[in-house]
Amino acid sequence: LPNREMNYNIFKSKYLWKRVDYDWFPSWWQYQCVDLIRQYIKEMWWQQPSPLWNNWCKYFALNPYYYFNPEKFERVKNTISNKPEQWDIVIFSKPISTGHIALVDSANYLSLKVLEQNAWSGDGSWLGTNAIKLWTYSYYNVMWRFKKRTRMLNI
Repeated sequence: LPNREMNYNIFKSKYLWKRVDYDWFPSWWQYQCVDLIRQYIKEMWWQQPSPLWNNWCKYFALNPYYYFNPEKFERVKNTISNKPEQWDIVIFSKPISTGHIALVDSANYLSLKVLEQNAWSGDGSWLGTNAIKLWTYSYYNVMWRFKKRTRMLNI
């Protein structure tokens, strides 16, 4: 069951301009963008997300249900006709070679604002522009998004 006490504004205020190192291992990959997403999954759904590795983001886009419970999330291809909603998770093919992942704060049909970590240089430092922050992007590099499932699966 979802954590009914957690909402997006509480989550955002808890982490904005801070840093999250969800797995604490290995130490040279501290504070990656995926750490924020894994923290969200844990706090919202009380679920321990599986660990990720190098080139994880593109693998994640192709094999999402290794990481996401398909009963709780559904993968949606990025198209102009369906804009993301707050709490959706988006996967970008850039800014770094391994991709990028973030939470949607708000969106319109031209751009989306996301809550993200380690987006600028991808070095895991958390310094300056690598901190958890809000940033606006076009849809150009959005590969996929995941949204909370609102209907039951027909299996």
